[in-house]
Parts: sequence; structure tokens; C-alpha cells
Amino acid sequence: MKQASPDNSAALWDTEQEQALQALGLTVWQAVGTENTSHSVEKVYTYYQLGQWLLQTQEQLPVQPSRWTQDVFRALEPNQLHPKPVEVAAATAKTWAAECRLNGTEILAQPLAAAQKRQLWAKLCGASNR
Repeated sequence: MKQASPDNSAALWDTEQEQALQALGLTVWQAVGTENTSHSVEKVYTYYQLGQWLLQTQEQLPVQPSRWTQDVFRALEPNQLHPKPVEVAAATAKTWAAECRLNGTEILAQPLAAAQKRQLWAKLCGASNR
């Protein structure tokens, strides 16, 4: 890595980040030799168990879930008055049955389209009848 100069602006930082680093008196660094390199960044997921279901999210769940999120949790674990998902290890998640896995990032997004809600409820109803 080398120190960034005004004419070779750092690809590692956006303008606001560079300004913040400079305001703090920190050196702004630039990666050397990163032009035309394509490297994939592995996504990090967090996994939560709720009853028989596994939620896979790209972010941790909020401490105070939204109303929609609370409704989804109640649908996933109807026998609990206030269901709370429990974080599980990625190794545990790998062994989870595919039909009981949900993309939490998608289903907990706000706002969710009507078609997405129908698809989610159909999956939940289908699994609960097994």
C-alpha cells in the first residue's frame, strides 16, 4: 500500500471517508495494483433459529424489531406469545433442511411487495401442514 495523493485518489475510500480521515489527521492509504482486479468478497451471514425455521440475514436483527418483523416471527413460531429468534452457528445452518430456510434479508425488508408477502405466507402454510 502507498499513501494516496490528490492525483491518485484512493479507491478504498469514498470522498466523505477520505475527508473524515484527513480531518482526524490520519494517513489516507491507497491499495497498489488494484486496477482491473476482480476479487469476490464473500458475504457474511448471520443465522437465526425460530422454531423449525432458519433465517439467514446479511445483518444482525434489530433489538426492537418492526411490527412486520414481529408478525413474521409470530407466524414462524405461533406457539410463543413473543417469539425471539436465537442466533446459531454457520456450521449448524449448513445442515438445516432447505425447505425450512428463509432469506431473512428479503422477508424482513421494508416495505415488502404484496407478491413477496403472498409467496412467504404460502411457504409458511405449506411447511406447517407437513
